Amino acid sequence: KDLNYSNNKGVQDKNNVPDYRITVTISTDKAITGYLDLNYIVSNAGWTAQYDLRSSAENSKINLNYKAQVYQNTGIDWENIKLSVSTNDPYKNKTKPELSPWLLGAQPFNYRQDQNRQIKDSQKKLEYNSARGSQQPQMNDVVTEERNFDYATSVQHTQVVQHMISAEFKINLPYTIKSNGEKHMVLVKNEDVDANYVYYTVPKVESAAYLVARITNLEELQLIPANATIFFDGSYMGETYINPGVMDDTLSLSLGKDPNIIVKRTFMKKKYKEKIIGNDVEKTSTYQIEILNNKSKDIQLIVQDQIPISRKDGIEVTAEEISKGELNETTGIIEWKLDVKSKNKQLLDLK
Repeated sequence: KDLNYSNNKGVQDKNNVPDYRITVTISTDKAITGYLDLNYIVSNAGWTAQYDLRSSAENSKINLNYKAQVYQNTGIDWENIKLSVSTNDPYKNKTKPELSPWLLGAQPFNYRQDQNRQIKDSQKKLEYNSARGSQQPQMNDVVTEERNFDYATSVQHTQVVQHMISAEFKINLPYTIKSNGEKHMVLVKNEDVDANYVYYTVPKVESAAYLVARITNLEELQLIPANATIFFDGSYMGETYINPGVMDDTLSLSLGKDPNIIVKRTFMKKKYKEKIIGNDVEKTSTYQIEILNNKSKDIQLIVQDQIPISRKDGIEVTAEEISKGELNETTGIIEWKLDVKSKNKQLLDLK
């Protein structure tokens, strides 16, 4: 049975638009009547994620708007369809990797590597052809279904379906998306997520304290890598990039500088010492970090500084005084976790 879509409303000019046709073979042991649902994949349709993060100083939660920018350039207009957006990417390689013997000496031909290279080349061609039509290189799975619904907001009527390796968001609202590659904003879901606010400063780099919101339980949000717009106390703070693929269960968002927290790092010249011991030269440098909390409430503050790391046998670096900070011997980074009371000052010594 041939299903001819050449009379679709989205096809205005038959001379310029190809005639799309799906051929279906049906086998049955008796004569029946009914409906036939067809599912198929097209390479020039997809969606990209975008987030809005809204927070305030008086609320310990952050409001997350999860949005999808849906586009398609299939040659067929989608009219009053019900959208389902999936975090699965059908164009990614689904074949598990395998190791070949690691041979020293002459490099033999590796069939597995050549096969993987061919798969990657074919993926690049698909993504390139898709991008030509939509001007968007990222492709995620979009499923459409023709139905009529009368709902108020997509957030209230979004069903999340958990799969083994992906998540699907079924949005029970009718959408009309023309076949022109233009992006259509669809609100997938809106949630309040738990956050912990802490101040962060690196006075060696900048004499300022930044307010940072730490969001936990990221795995429950089913996020994908995308840009996020940040709002704090109703003001636009800028943009960031959310990458849930990193090995961390906490997402840190910088909300900007706080002018009411004053930080100063001073090199103590009078305490600088340099002396010669045999063929060696010993140098001692001392720094002092001042923190003043001019806010009307107590704060939690993370302070970071560092000592140099020696890569030579003849050079040794020793931290003699770090004011109860924690030293990472590998990176040389020192971290202090402080509770600074309102209108109070704290001093940290680094020697």
